[in-house]
Amino acid sequence: MGRRLPLTVGLILLAGTGLLLAYRAGLFQRRAIPSPSPTQAAVPVAAASLTPAVATSPVSEAKPDTGDPKASLKDLHTLPEPIAKFGGGALWEPDAQLLADSRALYDRAPIGESWQLEITAGVSVPVIVQKPVLASAGCFSYAGVIAEARDPVFAVSEKQYFLVHKPAAAPASVQKRTSVSELPDWKLTPELRAQIEKLLQPRIKDEAAKVHDSSLPEYEHVAKIGKSEFAWAQHWKQADERLMRGEGKLDFEVQAFQLTPDGAPRLLVRAKSSLGGKAAFLMNAWLSVQPELAVDSADVGASGQMRAAEFQGDSLDYPALGTVLNVFDLHNDGGGELLIYSPGYEGYDIHLFRYTKFGPVATSISHGGGC
Repeated sequence: MGRRLPLTVGLILLAGTGLLLAYRAGLFQRRAIPSPSPTQAAVPVAAASLTPAVATSPVSEAKPDTGDPKASLKDLHTLPEPIAKFGGGALWEPDAQLLADSRALYDRAPIGESWQLEITAGVSVPVIVQKPVLASAGCFSYAGVIAEARDPVFAVSEKQYFLVHKPAAAPASVQKRTSVSELPDWKLTPELRAQIEKLLQPRIKDEAAKVHDSSLPEYEHVAKIGKSEFAWAQHWKQADERLMRGEGKLDFEVQAFQLTPDGAPRLLVRAKSSLGGKAAFLMNAWLSVQPELAVDSADVGASGQMRAAEFQGDSLDYPALGTVLNVFDLHNDGGGELLIYSPGYEGYDIHLFRYTKFGPVATSISHGGGC
C-alpha cells in the first residue's frame, strides 16, 4: 500500500476579485493520508477549506465535549494530522447530518469539479474534487474538500502550501517561464552585512520609540493589577528606554527573493535587538539593493506582541516574525506574490501579499485560526 498526499487547508474559500479575476480561490496545505485502495496508492490529494466569500462564520467550534450535537466531532471519522507545519489541525469526514446542515458550503466545490492548483511561481496543475471533509483551525472547524492531483509535478514538489482557484478555461498542467522565486543560492557578503546593520540600527531606535508610545497604556493598565504585573511593566519601560538609546545588540537573518520585473533581488531581513542576551525587539524589513540599499517596508508587529499582557512569560524570538511559505507569479508579469505565515496569540494568520515598491501589500486571500 502506498500513501495519498492530500493538501489540507485551514484556508477559507475567497472571491479573489482582481487578484484571481473573481475566480473562487483558497489555499492548500499538504497532508498525508493512507491510501484506501491499491489502485490509488500513489495519488496525491488536496483538501481546501471552503467557507463562502460573503460569510465569516465557521461550521462549528471544534470542541468534541461541548454537548451540542452540531458542534460535537467525537463521532466523526478522523483523518491524520497534516504534514505541513503551520496552520490547520484535525481533519474529519462529515456525517450525513453535518452535510445536510452545511450543504450550501459544500455545494461550492461539488464532487468531480476541476480546480487549478498553483504549486509555485509559473507551475500549476489541475485537481479534481473527490469528497467533503471538515477541517479544524484553532477552536473552529470549516467545511472543506479532498481533491486529487494526478500530475507527477505535484508529487515531487517540496512545497507544502499552495493557492487554488477555479479557472475560466479547462484546468491543465502549466509550466511558464518566470523570474519570480526565492534565491536559495544568493550569498550575503560581509560588506553587505555591514551596510544592512548600519541601515537598521537607527531604524530600530526610531521604531522602538513608536512601539513604546503605543504600549504605554498597556504598561500603565497592567502595572495596577499586582506586584508581578508592575515588575513586568517596569521591565519593558526600561527595555524600551535602552533600545531608544541604541543599547541593543543587533542580529539578523536574510532571505533573498526575485519579486520584481527590474531583476534586482529583494531581501527579507528578520532582525532582533537583544538586551542581556534576550530578544527585546523584533522587526521584519524588506530591502531593495539597487540602485542603493534602502528599506522598502518594515513591520514591528511582533515587538508589539512582546509588550502585550497576554504574552507575559513568553520569550518571543525569530519564529514570531513569521515564515514565507511560497512565492507565486499569478499575473505572469515578473511581479511576485508571497504566501506568509504569521503566528499570534492563540492563533495564526496565513496571508497572500503582492510585492510592490512599498514592500508586501496584503491581498484579500487569507486564512486565520484561533480561539
